Amino acid sequence: MVGKIKIKKEFISYIIRDYLNGIGITPLSKKYNVSSWTISSCLTKSNIPLRSASEQGSINLKNIRYKNSFILKIKEDYLSGLGITELSTKYHMNKNYVKTLLIKGNVKIRNAYEQIRFGIPLDSIAEKYLSGYSFFQLSRNYPLSIPSLKKIVSKFNIPHRSFSEQRDMIFPKKPKIPKPKIILICKICKKKFEPYRSPNQKYCSDKCRKKATNNRRINNRDIINFNRKKNYYKNRKIILEQQRRYYMKPKVNKRRIEYSKNYAKKNKKKISIRNKKYRNRPEIQEKNRIYFVNYLNNHRDERNTYTRKYRKVKMKTDKNFRLKRRLRCRFNHALKDFIKIGKIMSSKEYGIDYETIIRHLEPFPKDIENWHVDHIRPLCSFNFVNKDGTPNLKEIRKAFAPENHQWLLVKDNLNKGGKWNAKKSN
Repeated sequence: MVGKIKIKKEFISYIIRDYLNGIGITPLSKKYNVSSWTISSCLTKSNIPLRSASEQGSINLKNIRYKNSFILKIKEDYLSGLGITELSTKYHMNKNYVKTLLIKGNVKIRNAYEQIRFGIPLDSIAEKYLSGYSFFQLSRNYPLSIPSLKKIVSKFNIPHRSFSEQRDMIFPKKPKIPKPKIILICKICKKKFEPYRSPNQKYCSDKCRKKATNNRRINNRDIINFNRKKNYYKNRKIILEQQRRYYMKPKVNKRRIEYSKNYAKKNKKKISIRNKKYRNRPEIQEKNRIYFVNYLNNHRDERNTYTRKYRKVKMKTDKNFRLKRRLRCRFNHALKDFIKIGKIMSSKEYGIDYETIIRHLEPFPKDIENWHVDHIRPLCSFNFVNKDGTPNLKEIRKAFAPENHQWLLVKDNLNKGGKWNAKKSN
């Protein structure tokens, strides 16, 4: 025999002879057990022109036209049950040429479904379906699909069974035995009832069950809290990781932010009262004091540099801030100069309001650098100290009242100094 890839020199001459006599490439490949590609390569090497499919078909028809006996054989084989593919392999012909021969012989060509069904007794399929076979089991026994089997069964006027009917035929239901009635007494309302969940049911309804759970929680509150804390401290890392993963989700985070904003808008008073109560606790006040002292001691240089930079920028940009700072510094220096004790209380306790002074001095001059805030009655004319050595609040309030302030040029203020005529002022 010849291999499928290589061909001996002896067979090349036979292949050329058969091809020139009219045999096609596909029957030659089946005859010599060689692929069609190897036969076409051999013919091209020997300088023989290859025929097209139409030319090969016309040659085959010429060879078969006057052989009616050959056509009758193909008819008999087709009517016996063989298909077109089987005939093409048997007679070394193409499928289309087999179809043309059958059409010339006045033979109806079968579909794929008719070819599969050919030779299968349809009565046996109907009998097996009535006996209890399902369509799935019939498809395993016969080479037919489930919809085709349904068509065959419907031709015999047999109604199709549902899934539940098919199940009951295979697995018939057992007759139900009536259960004996059980009557129980509820532990809370002490009414008689029939159990609908289990024969060991304790409560007649969900209301009684909820009451029992609430009573159990109230009676065993200490034990429940102890077990809850014990479980939390045992699995603290796992619980915190689960919470963190849950709250890191974008949907949950947005929902929390919206809820917190709406709650803060609606309940401002509640939140302020709650925060005040929390801050006024002695434990928390002591805790905050210790925290701030430690923070100031550890971050003193950082805070000083930050405040210097902030004041420089604010003094250049904000006029109100610059004026308020000047007034505050002047008030502190005045108390240090005229009182031995110096400043003890806040400016509000002394009765000074810087914002009212700033409003009194408005509008500001354009060149503020060339102007000073002057006290109409100089500070040296007031008695800031009583005979007892305590600060005189009335005199301090008069000296730093908004009516005692005015804008003056730098030269005029320096020339004025501590001069003041009480007669003119009165």
